[in-house]
Amino acid sequence: MPIINQDTYHELASFEDIKRIIQEKANMEEETLVVLDLDDTVLTYGQYLGTDKWFGEQVKIRMAQGQSFDDAKNYVLTHLPTIAEHSVHDVKPVEPQIPDIIRELQNSSNINCIVLTSRGISLRKATRQQLISPALNLNFNQGLFENQSFKFQEIKNALFHKGVAFTNGAHKGQALLELLQILNYSPKNIIFVDDKPYNVTNIEHSLNTLNVPISYYGFRYGQMDAFNHLYDPNLADIQFERLFNPKILSNDQALALWKLKKRQDEPKCNLLIIHEGEYCTIRAQRFDVYEKLKEIQCDTTTIEPEFCSLNGGKRKLCYGFEINKSKLKNFREELNQKGIIYREEEQSLNSPRKLTM
Repeated sequence: MPIINQDTYHELASFEDIKRIIQEKANMEEETLVVLDLDDTVLTYGQYLGTDKWFGEQVKIRMAQGQSFDDAKNYVLTHLPTIAEHSVHDVKPVEPQIPDIIRELQNSSNINCIVLTSRGISLRKATRQQLISPALNLNFNQGLFENQSFKFQEIKNALFHKGVAFTNGAHKGQALLELLQILNYSPKNIIFVDDKPYNVTNIEHSLNTLNVPISYYGFRYGQMDAFNHLYDPNLADIQFERLFNPKILSNDQALALWKLKKRQDEPKCNLLIIHEGEYCTIRAQRFDVYEKLKEIQCDTTTIEPEFCSLNGGKRKLCYGFEINKSKLKNFREELNQKGIIYREEEQSLNSPRKLTM
């Protein structure tokens, strides 16, 4: 069993804790390879669209519609390059201090840092743009892996390019094994950080097949758990619908549009019934609705138009008339039969009734 340490799995919520353990190993002057996941570990977006959570949910939706996992995954993958390119300026570190921590580790003589991501080759250009963006300013093309670029032999459409391994959704343990074999590299310690528990355990299982002893420290990094718990598919759908805007909508912008759309889709109130003692006042904002209402209830008293709000929005001029409260039951039945939406409210008995002559 080549993994010689017992504490191979750790749950952490802060990169500062990871940094401390990595530096402890570095202080022992042992050759250490730091392997970092990318999405929800090093970087994230300012919106739901394009995140790991969004990707997983989209795959589930398509599988529920009858697609195979591979077909669903490949379909969603086709959209990721465009999303990533539109998100270059919205990308940010999961924690503000992460870029500084990574650069500090890279400056250690016995530490090499690489990225091991589930992203595919089609995201190579966008990934580079995101890493060198002002918010991150990261360069993994250095140290032992400087200018190294090659395709994986055992994993279809996987690529290692200048410090970033694009595994195209493949088993990360198998990808790391092949990477170490191609590079003929056997570090004393391997430290792996990923937000997915199964990736942390997959790396451990794969390293156990090696013929050389190694110390493995796997970190399940949960900083993004709370954000992903709040994931709203309605907002992600709105962001996707407007993907080709100059900039992807933020979650707040998408929420505002979703609320507006929801209000627009709700059935609109056609009239207001105001209870005033033995009388009821009927108000309608549109004159044609008002005329139809008079056909339903002919024994009415016309009252002066006034401004009111039927749907809680802007006050508009409303036409109206009065009926005796004893006739209200039959009037409601007529409204329901004709599908006319109304609401009712009480009004003070002291309020004056304005009649037209």
